[in-house]
Amino acid sequence: MANYYRITAYHPTEDYCFIVDSHGRFEELWAFSSYLVSKGLKILEVSTEEKLLDGNMKQAKEHSEFLYIQAVQRGQPTRTTVIVDGKMYGAVEVCGRRYVPNREYREAMTGYHRKGIAIRDGFLYLQGQTNYQLRVPAPNRPPREIRHIALEELAAGMYEIIRQNISLDKASLFHLLAGKLGFTRAGNAIQEQLERALSQLRSVVDISGDTVSLK
Repeated sequence: MANYYRITAYHPTEDYCFIVDSHGRFEELWAFSSYLVSKGLKILEVSTEEKLLDGNMKQAKEHSEFLYIQAVQRGQPTRTTVIVDGKMYGAVEVCGRRYVPNREYREAMTGYHRKGIAIRDGFLYLQGQTNYQLRVPAPNRPPREIRHIALEELAAGMYEIIRQNISLDKASLFHLLAGKLGFTRAGNAIQEQLERALSQLRSVVDISGDTVSLK
C-alpha cells in the first residue's frame, strides 16, 4: 500500500504557498520534504495519512510519479481553527481549501463553552463580552485579511473615529479605518464588511445619507 503524505510549503522568493500531496511518489516523508526544500521552498506543515484530517479536500489518487497540488495562492497560508465533534483543532487554509495537519494535536479548547468562551462566525469571544478594541498591525507587518477581523472590532474602531470627529461622511470614515488597518485601498470586499460593521452602531450613531454622526 502506497504511503500518503501532505505538505504545506511556501516559496519566500516568489511569495506563494501551496498544499501538495504525495500518494506513492515518495516512500518516506523526509524524502518528500527534502525534494521540496531543494526547489527553494520552506516547509510549513507535514502530515501523514494517519494524522491529517482532510477538511474540504479530497485525497489524491495513488500515483508513483506525480504529486497532486491541492491549492495554490499568493502569500502565506491562513492559520485558522475548525471544530470537529466539539473539539477545536488548528487548521491550515490555502485559497479556500482547508485541512487539519495533525488530528492528534488538539488545542486546549476542548469544552471551550465551559471555560467562558463563545464562538460566533469563526471568532472567539469571552461569554458576555461587550467591550471591543480595534487592533492595528505592528510596524512593517502586513495587514490582516478583512475576513479575519470581527465586525465588533471594526465597529469599535469606527466608533472611536466618529467620536473624535463628531460628524463625517461615510467615505472618509471608511478611508480612515482602512488606513488604520494597514490597507492602502478599500476594495469591494472591505467596503462590504465596513458597511456591515457600521450597521452595528445604529443605536449610538446617526446615519443620514452619507453623513455619520454621534447621537
